[in-house]
Amino acid sequence: MSYEGSFPQAWETGVDEIDKDHHHLFKSLNEFVATGGKTLVDDGHILDWFLAKLMNHFEKEERIMELHGYRGLGEHRDHHRYVYRQLSALKDKDLTPTELAHECQKALIRDLLVKDLPFKEFMQKKKAAG
Repeated sequence: MSYEGSFPQAWETGVDEIDKDHHHLFKSLNEFVATGGKTLVDDGHILDWFLAKLMNHFEKEERIMELHGYRGLGEHRDHHRYVYRQLSALKDKDLTPTELAHECQKALIRDLLVKDLPFKEFMQKKKAAG
């Protein structure tokens, strides 16, 4: 599951702060792959860079979910920790920086589609209810 186009609008949550992070992470990983690792960071550190940015994003997203009373927060938080552990385990694999960037992108897309879109639906219902 790799995606090298522009960020689909359907993947946006409608929460600006979350969407800005998603766009930035997605665009940065695409640029890294497209330039053969000549952007962002030294290519040997793409995973460290991504994990730091991702954890910052996860913490921000969880705070926003808590502020809005999202009932799925506990499960969402557990999922974030699982994604972080799975990506951290890639440090022990013999992957090229580009392969690592693709793995990071796949994890981001899965998180968006599986866990963030239900939050989007929650926010849309909350907004519609007034």
